[in-house]
Amino acid sequence: MKPAKSTTRQRWLAATEPAAKFCAITPGAKAAILDRLNQITGKKWNRQQVDSYLHRDPKKRQEPRHGTGLALVEAANHVISEHTEDKSRS
Repeated sequence: MKPAKSTTRQRWLAATEPAAKFCAITPGAKAAILDRLNQITGKKWNRQQVDSYLHRDPKKRQEPRHGTGLALVEAANHVISEHTEDKSRS
């Protein structure tokens, strides 16, 4: 049985909330996530696409397809971990 759309939506919002908050307080975070996403997938993504997936307002945040969502969360987690490592070294 296929899960309800609202359950999938809630999972997406929960998965992207840390990245969206990180992007809201860190200048250049979305650009770094975009670069990493381009490296992971080998495709050319637009800044507007990443903005729509990581929008500040959860109601306006769009939900990508499964593979894109996984790659985006992986890219965001990589950028966040790099940023926190750099801060801990300083």
